[in-house]
Amino acid sequence: MFSPIFSVTSDNLEIGRIQGRQMLTLLPQGGSVLYIQGPSETDACKLRTAGMYEVKPESIQIKTIKGNWTEASAYKAVTSWLRLSTSQQAQIDLIAAQNDAMAAGAKKAFQEFSLEGEGRGRWMNIPFIGVDGVPSTGQAWVKAKTLTATVIATAHRRHGSRDAGEECSHWN
Repeated sequence: MFSPIFSVTSDNLEIGRIQGRQMLTLLPQGGSVLYIQGPSETDACKLRTAGMYEVKPESIQIKTIKGNWTEASAYKAVTSWLRLSTSQQAQIDLIAAQNDAMAAGAKKAFQEFSLEGEGRGRWMNIPFIGVDGVPSTGQAWVKAKTLTATVIATAHRRHGSRDAGEECSHWN
């Protein structure tokens, strides 16, 4: 006899939709978003991207770069992008990352990137948004104004874990 296997996961498609709606709220007239994805082979990356594209209006353009779910990977990816001459002409109105750590890494890269004159002010006034909303990181970063917004992806996990645990307690 086999025992059931439970899996509690985030609804990554809905997370992407929520982040897409955040983009619309922050850019009601449209604009350009630098979008930092996790590894493209992961379901979280695929579904968050699909959800975001499902709801974002045509007036918002997306420029995608790759991260690896860590602050360091986003810092490296954004620093490399900022060194390209094309980034200096790019009109970026919002930075969106598929998790809060990558959003924080992107912000660090922008803060450390030295541009002359008005350019630095332009980059430093860009909103940064992420996903996860863990109280000690994402939510704290929003309160500290490091991030403009986050999608809280962990709250339902507590309930889902509880429900799965309750269900398992019935199996002997």
